[in-house]
Amino acid sequence: MDKEISHKQWKLAQEWEKAFWDGRESGARRIGNLAFLKSWVKSIIRDGPGDDRNWWWAKQFDDYGFVPQTLSNVLEFGCGPFTNLRIILRGRNAKHVFASDPLARHYVGYRGFQLSNKWKTREYLIDDHPMEEAPFADNYFDLAACINVLDHVRDVDLCMRQLIRVVAPGGMAVFGQDLTNEEDVKATAAEREAAKADVGHPHKFDNPEELLAYFSDFDALLQKVLSRGEALDPKWHFGTLIYVGKKRVVQAGS
Repeated sequence: MDKEISHKQWKLAQEWEKAFWDGRESGARRIGNLAFLKSWVKSIIRDGPGDDRNWWWAKQFDDYGFVPQTLSNVLEFGCGPFTNLRIILRGRNAKHVFASDPLARHYVGYRGFQLSNKWKTREYLIDDHPMEEAPFADNYFDLAACINVLDHVRDVDLCMRQLIRVVAPGGMAVFGQDLTNEEDVKATAAEREAAKADVGHPHKFDNPEELLAYFSDFDALLQKVLSRGEALDPKWHFGTLIYVGKKRVVQAGS
């Protein structure tokens, strides 16, 4: 697992990500195509114009049934323009909700997209710091989510330590990550080159145990590695790590 890339590589990854979503946002405004229009209407009926596989992730996390009905502080790292929070918090109450992404201020300009809607109605606060520079206090969040984000970051180790740091004792970390090995890279070489996918996803993760090691101060509530057949993109990923952990409360004097 390559844990760190240069700032220049990271900026290129962010530019790739921005261009990708700009393309999606542009397409969302072109409703002349009937097939697109039907898809658009269906998505709006459910929860707005589009999705970033968020419903697929929700299914893997058992539809977030472990999340309490009432929370004080909630955070999603790498929220993107759609957010997983909108599903995690369905039917629940949270006092303060933070959606963090280096491109968050750009994404709220996407009219009708979920992050933009939540921000405009003041349901979510946004933060545009890189995950490595997360400005949040230690031990602050009842729940912090980081779902398929590590592909894009500059420093994997620092980002994982930030995730662990901000979760309060008794709080939850919700973590998901696609897993990619050399076989996957070879099988998709042509597609990767055509899409410049490795520019936007400079990190690959082939050992879930390396990622799970960061959660040594957590008790697992849900932990599994999906097989290739269960993965969303079986040609691109040999598996997917799904993890939910509760941060242990350290007793005074222990």
